[in-house]
Amino acid sequence: MPPKANRNSKSSKSSLPPFPFETLFSAAHLSSDTDPDPLYYNAYHTKGWAWFADILCRSLDLPDVTTKSGLKKVHKDFNEINAKLINMWDSMRPMPVHTDADYRMRDRTLAAVICAYTKMCIDSVLCERIFREADLLDKVIFMLDSKVTMHAILQCLITVTHHGSLYVRTEISRKAEQIIGFFQRGCWNIAATELAFVALTRCIASVLEAPDAKQDVDPPLFHAMRILNVLVITLGLLKEPKVSPLFWKHGTSFISILACTCSDALKIRPSSINLLVALSRSPDLRARATGVLGVQRMYIIEQFTREEEYERNPPPLKPKLSVLSGQWPARIKAALKAYPHPSETDKFNECRQVLRAIVSQMAPKRDLATLGYYLACIVTLHNVSLALDLAQPGDLPIPKHDLPGLTFTGEWDVPPECATALRARNKPTDSMLADILDVKRLIMEYRSEDSQAAAREALVRSPDVAYFYYVLTLGDATAEDGVRAARKGLRCYAMQDPHYLRWELLHRAAEHGCEIALERLTTAGADERVFQEGFAAARFALEDAETYLREAPPDARNMGPVAGFYTLMLLVSRGHELKDGLPELKDANDKFEIATEWRAFVGSRKDFTPTLAARETLLERMDEAQREWGAIVRTMAKRAPGAAEFDEPAALARWLETLTADDPGEKETPPAPWRLRVVDEGVHAGTHIPVSDVLLGRCSWCGAQSAVLRRCSGCQQARYCDAGCQKRHWTGGHRKTCKKVNAARKE
Repeated sequence: MPPKANRNSKSSKSSLPPFPFETLFSAAHLSSDTDPDPLYYNAYHTKGWAWFADILCRSLDLPDVTTKSGLKKVHKDFNEINAKLINMWDSMRPMPVHTDADYRMRDRTLAAVICAYTKMCIDSVLCERIFREADLLDKVIFMLDSKVTMHAILQCLITVTHHGSLYVRTEISRKAEQIIGFFQRGCWNIAATELAFVALTRCIASVLEAPDAKQDVDPPLFHAMRILNVLVITLGLLKEPKVSPLFWKHGTSFISILACTCSDALKIRPSSINLLVALSRSPDLRARATGVLGVQRMYIIEQFTREEEYERNPPPLKPKLSVLSGQWPARIKAALKAYPHPSETDKFNECRQVLRAIVSQMAPKRDLATLGYYLACIVTLHNVSLALDLAQPGDLPIPKHDLPGLTFTGEWDVPPECATALRARNKPTDSMLADILDVKRLIMEYRSEDSQAAAREALVRSPDVAYFYYVLTLGDATAEDGVRAARKGLRCYAMQDPHYLRWELLHRAAEHGCEIALERLTTAGADERVFQEGFAAARFALEDAETYLREAPPDARNMGPVAGFYTLMLLVSRGHELKDGLPELKDANDKFEIATEWRAFVGSRKDFTPTLAARETLLERMDEAQREWGAIVRTMAKRAPGAAEFDEPAALARWLETLTADDPGEKETPPAPWRLRVVDEGVHAGTHIPVSDVLLGRCSWCGAQSAVLRRCSGCQQARYCDAGCQKRHWTGGHRKTCKKVNAARKE
C-alpha cells in the first residue's frame, strides 16, 4: 500500500527525498543574469495550468498520460508514481508563507499536484484508485478556498466527476456540507460557485439515479448530501441574471432527477416545481423534455404507495354494465349517442350475452372445440380485462356442477381443455385460435413472461394476428420492444376498423413512445442520432394518442391515460408554440373529463399514474410557473449552445490548456451570501468542460473508460473493469451473446 497524504499529520510523508522546489522557484535561479533551465523557467512563467502540471510531471519523470500507453504505465507503476506526487505535496504544504509570492508559489505548486492527478483521472479505473489511495478528495477540499487556484481546482473536480465511477461521485457527495460551507462563507465568486455546484449536483444526481438507489443509499449518506440545501442554492443560482448555460443545463437536470427520489424536497420548495412546469414551454426541445420528465417523476413513488394501499383495501364490488347501460348521466349519454360506432359498453353486453349462450349450449354437450372457437373469437373482439374490472367475481353463466371436466372458476376463464380440443382438429385456423386461448390463459394467471414467450412462438406460425403483438406490448416489455410490437400489430389485417385491439395497440404505442421520447431527449447529449430518435418518438406518440382520442369510444377504458400521454407529448413537441391558456388541449380535456365521470359512475377506481398526475400538475401550475420562470426560461433557451457543445466525450474543450494560472478568483472580492454579485470574467463556468482526447475502451457493463479493461475470454469482444462487472453482464444477457459469437468464430 503506497503512503497516503494526510493534511493534518507530518508523519505521513514519504521516505523519498523532498522535491527541490526551493531551486525550482528561487528568484536567483530565475534572475536575468543567469541562464536558467528552460524547463523550470517555463514552469514559473507559464499561464496555462496544463503546462504547469506537465512541467512537474516531466520533472518527476512521470508517463505521458495523454496517451493510452502512458496510462498503462501509470497502472503498472502506480505505487511509485503516487509516492512521488505525495512527496511533492508533503514537501510544499508545510512550507512557510511570509509574502504573497510565497503564498502564490505554494498554492500553485499544490494545485499542479492536483492537476497531475486529475489528468490521470480520465481513466475511470485509475480515478477510483487515486481516490482510494492518494486522498485526492481531501487535497481538493484543502485547496478550495485558495483565491489563487480555486478555479483550477474546481475544474479538476468537474473533470473527476465526469470520468469518475459511482464510488468517486458518492465520496464527493459526502462532502456536500463542506462545499456548501465554502459558499456560505463567501469564499467564491459566481463563476467558482457555479463550477462547484455543477460538480456537486452531478455527483448527487448519480447517487440518486444509481440502480436501486432508494434501497442502497443509506440514511447517513442522504443526510450528508444536504439535498434541500443544495436545492435552495441551485434555485438561487438559476435565477441569477448571468447564469451560465452549463450551470442552467446541470441545475435543471438535477432538479428533474431529484423529483423522483426526493419529491418531498421539491414540495417544500414549490419554486422548483414551477421551474419544471415552465420548462415545458421552453423554445429548447431538451429543456421541454427535462421539465415534463421531472414533473412525471414526482409521482412514481406515490404510485407504488397507492397500489399497495389498493391491495390492502380493495374497493367494493362494482355494479354490472348491463344494469347501468340505460341510466347514464346526461353528459355521458350525449357522448355515447354522438359516437358513430358501438360503444365499449354495448360490446361488453353483447359479448356477455353471446358467451352465456355458447357456454350454456356447448359445455354440457362436451363440444369443447366449438366452445373454444367462440371463446377465442370473444377474446379478440372485446377487452376482457375491462370485463374483469366490471363483472362480479365468480359470476358463471350456468351452475358449476353442470360443467363436468372443465376448469371454469369465473365467467371469463379460458379452460385449457378447449385449446387441446382445437389443436386436435389439425387445422391452421384452429391452431391459431388455440394459441390465442393459451396466451389468454397465461395472462389470466399473471404469468407475464410465459404469455409473451407463447405469443412470440405463436407469431412464428401466425405472423398476421394482431392479438399476439398486443400481448408483446404488455407486462415487462421494454419500451422499444413495446413500440415495435404495437406498430406491427397496427399493420395487421382489419386493424384499421374500429376495434378494441386497435385502441389497445394505439394506447400501448403512445405509452411506450412517450417513455422513449423523454428518455432519449434528456440523455442524448451531443449524440444527434439519439436526439433525433427521441424527437421522432415524441411525434409518433403524439400522433398515436391523437388518433386514439379521435377514434376511440367515449367509454374506452384507457381514454384518461391516453389524454395524459397526449398532453405530455404535445408540450414536448410544440410546447413553445402553444397559446396562453392552452386552448389546443380543450378537446383532449373534454374527453378526459367524460372518461373520468364514466369510471366514477360505474364504480371503477380513479386512475392514478405518474403521467396523469403530471398532466394535472402541468395544467394547474402553468400560469403561476410562467409568471415566475417564463422570462428566465426563454432567455436561457436563446443562450443555450448547440448540441455539439454539450458534454460531447470526443470533443470537449481542452480546459487545462486554456485556463490561466493567474486565476481570476484571486482578484475578486468574495461576495456576501445570499445574493451573489455577478462578475464578468474571462473564465466562466459555461466556457470550459473537462476533457480527454485519449481514446479509451469502455466497460461493457457500466460504461467506464479505462486503458486496462479485462477482455472476455469467450467472445474476445466484451471488456470489463473487474470481475464484478463481468459477472453482472454475464447474468444480464451476455451469456447468450458470448456463446453465439464464440460459436460463429469457431465456424
